Amino acid sequence: MDRPVSGRLARILASPRNRILLAIGVLGLSVRIALPEILRPILVARADAALEGRIELEDLDLALLRGGVTLHGFSVHSHERPSEAPALFEADRLFTQISWLALFSRTLEIEELEIEQFAVRLDRSAEGLRLPKPIASDPSGVDKSPGEAWSFAADLISLREGKIALFDHTVKGEPERFELGIEDFSARELAIRSDPSDDEPGRIAIEAKLDQGSVSLAAWIKQYDAGLDVRSTLNLVDVPIGKLRAYLTQFGWDELAGRLDASLEHRYEPGGVHEISGKASIADLRIGVARFDEPALAWENFEVVFGRVDLVKRHIEIESILSTGAHALVDPRSETPLALLTPPGDSTGEQEPAPAENPGDAGDAQPAWTWRVEKANVADLVVDLRGAKEPLLLRAQAELTSLSSDPEVRAPVSLALAAEQGRLQLAGELALAPLAFDGQLSIRDLALKPLVAQVEARALHWLRAGTLRADLALSLGDDARASGLLGLAGLDLEEAATAKQFAVEWKDLELAIQEIKLSDPAGRSQGDPALSLDIKLARLRLAAPRFVLTRDEKGLVLPPLLPASKDGDPAEAESPPAPPDAPPGDAPVESPPLAITLAIADARVEGARGRLVDRAVEPYYRGRIEALELHATGVRWPANEVDELDLTMKGLRGATLALRGSIHPGKSKLEGELVELPLDQFNPYLASTGYNLQGGTLSLESKARFQSERFKTKSKIVFSALDVGGSEGEAAFQENFGIPLSLAIGLLEDLDGRIRLAIPVVGKRDRVKLGLGRIVGQALRKALVGALASPLKLLGTGTRDGKVENLAPEPIVFAPGSSELSAQGSDRAEEIAGLLAASPGITLVLTGQSSESDQRVLRERALLVQLEASRGVRALAALGEISTRRAVRDHLGRKLSGGTPRPLSGEEFRWLETAISQSARPTSALEQLADARANRLRELLASEHGIAATRLVVASSRIDPPAPKPGVGIALAVLVTPEPSTP
Repeated sequence: MDRPVSGRLARILASPRNRILLAIGVLGLSVRIALPEILRPILVARADAALEGRIELEDLDLALLRGGVTLHGFSVHSHERPSEAPALFEADRLFTQISWLALFSRTLEIEELEIEQFAVRLDRSAEGLRLPKPIASDPSGVDKSPGEAWSFAADLISLREGKIALFDHTVKGEPERFELGIEDFSARELAIRSDPSDDEPGRIAIEAKLDQGSVSLAAWIKQYDAGLDVRSTLNLVDVPIGKLRAYLTQFGWDELAGRLDASLEHRYEPGGVHEISGKASIADLRIGVARFDEPALAWENFEVVFGRVDLVKRHIEIESILSTGAHALVDPRSETPLALLTPPGDSTGEQEPAPAENPGDAGDAQPAWTWRVEKANVADLVVDLRGAKEPLLLRAQAELTSLSSDPEVRAPVSLALAAEQGRLQLAGELALAPLAFDGQLSIRDLALKPLVAQVEARALHWLRAGTLRADLALSLGDDARASGLLGLAGLDLEEAATAKQFAVEWKDLELAIQEIKLSDPAGRSQGDPALSLDIKLARLRLAAPRFVLTRDEKGLVLPPLLPASKDGDPAEAESPPAPPDAPPGDAPVESPPLAITLAIADARVEGARGRLVDRAVEPYYRGRIEALELHATGVRWPANEVDELDLTMKGLRGATLALRGSIHPGKSKLEGELVELPLDQFNPYLASTGYNLQGGTLSLESKARFQSERFKTKSKIVFSALDVGGSEGEAAFQENFGIPLSLAIGLLEDLDGRIRLAIPVVGKRDRVKLGLGRIVGQALRKALVGALASPLKLLGTGTRDGKVENLAPEPIVFAPGSSELSAQGSDRAEEIAGLLAASPGITLVLTGQSSESDQRVLRERALLVQLEASRGVRALAALGEISTRRAVRDHLGRKLSGGTPRPLSGEEFRWLETAISQSARPTSALEQLADARANRLRELLASEHGIAATRLVVASSRIDPPAPKPGVGIALAVLVTPEPSTP
């Protein structure tokens, strides 16, 4: 067997050609076997020399005929010593196969590239990615290699079972780590043509299946002299976005999760079109912040379909925007109401200032972007309000069409908002540049209490209940206008701490709005209001309001404007800090207030009731209004005009008030009537004066006229059954008016127990500014003194400067020595009887008195009795005086009988005077005369004038000292009605 083989081999080797071929084959086989071992250190050394860092390679396989190279255990390190840092790139197997023939056309064509079980580690710093840098062979950095540019193409690139890790050192704290697992990545038909004369375009087709989601890219690239023509399609499916949180450090997000889907088409032509179209959506978005246990924003799906994004013309066309199932947390009381915009909690450092704009670049500014949204729809939006202890969910639906940046285009828009109680709907047309809206607002039974509880604003916490309704036409443009119906039912304003001191509620308030206009006045000067608000109401109707108002030493008691703080003290609004450049002590410049005008064609208040409490006096004053009705037409403010006013009020313990008239700056007319207002309820206000109202009512009729320069009022006041006490008040009245208060009341009361006063007030308008209350007070004093003047005159008493000069009435004169009234006394008695008849509350005290003339008459009568007794035989004892005595007796007889006495001679007169002076004083006779006079006057007033005997009191007679005139002294007193005895 061996010989034949040896023979055949010998014959083959005998040929020189065969020996050459065999030698070449043995040499090739040897080279093939030795080449990997030879090339591996050479490739590693050349790569190390070309790059900063180190290359490691465990093994190398070659397929020379196919142009294939397989690397095993291939890794790239950024340091010379690999142990100092992990590898930037490592792969268990890397296979590539190139086309030898393509090299002749200066094209690097990879027929196949496979990388299996690989890992890529990238580090990002502020300077960018940390990659191995090539080492330049020429310090000048100029590429001196001649030749044409190379093209690149790849038929298939496959990456399997790999992982890419990015460590970002640009974030605060520890580097942020991003990991991307690649299960299968394939790129087909990759071709980049650098020769413009090549008709064959470049193509890219990439598909990557990641551990979460997938990415695909298809591109068409053509090289022209002017540049690249690129058309590409990018598809993203379920790509996670959570790692983006590290780059959104301006928000204090603790969580970011969601999946991104996109299908985008990109087109770029050199010097021509550059646009993007397609759609993108985010699903299952979740954003969490530290202060909430649940997501600040949860979104089922948000999709945007781009019709065209033109990067050249700076124009965006969006075919549709669709939002489904969004749930957003909102805290209206927070400095950042939208929870997802919460700044990071540790952001104490100062933010970097924004770069200043270069004025020289203004000419290079590009035109603003224009845009158009064909359709937008928001479905199942939930706004979760967290401003109060109990959250409030608002569910919203919204839709708009054809919204754009074109100011001439108005987009139909609709919004529906539903709360737990009530619903709001808005529909109309919207423009954004500038902002404008025309449409209709409809509100149905919207409960306000849950809404305002979410907001910490001044006085809003007073609201305990209320339901809002509206049907309004709205117009927003240069001016803001509204018209239609607005109502608020079941209002209840009250605060727990002041529930008994302040409360306002009503059954319903309805406003028929003719127009409400908010505008910025044109041509206003400095200091004028920045805005004007004109309100025109066709009708205002307030039904069944109830209120409790309390006054204390500080004024009207209102609940704190802000709710109590955690410590229980009312929160106080902090004053805004002064501007940094404001000089110390300078008050901040306040913006001018809002200028408001109000016009109401018809206003009605129906069935109002209220309680009034005044705690500024002791004891507290408490009053009630049982019913109040108000009707006014043509109300205008601040012009202070009312065409017609009709007010009726009942209550105040049975009193009624009616007020009618009109109010105009140039001509006003008011008529009012108050009936039977009980006065004792106002005793708290009289405590400091010393008066005490124990009973009585007040009625008032008043008419007022206000002309352009003058005013005129006429009032009639009627006090009924007035009962005033108080020693301090009595003394004050006595001092002010010179007459006791009780006596003044008695003089003023008529037969029905009423006091009637007429108070006219006339003056100029400038006097009103000085204080109408003071003017009315002076008029009331004048009326009171005027009413007292008539009875005081009957008593013989006058007034001066509003005060009674002397309250001692003149006595009723009797004839000297007689118990019969003189003619003058009879007339005066009749006048006094008329005064008593007109003043039933007055009692007349009668004091009999005597004068010197009475004493003379009584002595003359006693002397006459003696002379009569000594006539005849008895006269013999005084024979020398018989003629004198006879003459005096005759003189006294005629005089005392009312006749004409005979004149006495000088001696007779001296005798008479001596006899009278030596006679004893007739004290007993004087007392009897005084008593007789008082009883006679009492009898006369009772029998002839019908004065009740109980009102005529006879006091003890007074003879010492003698009165100036003979008669009866009178004094006025108040009639005291005896209280009924208790059996």
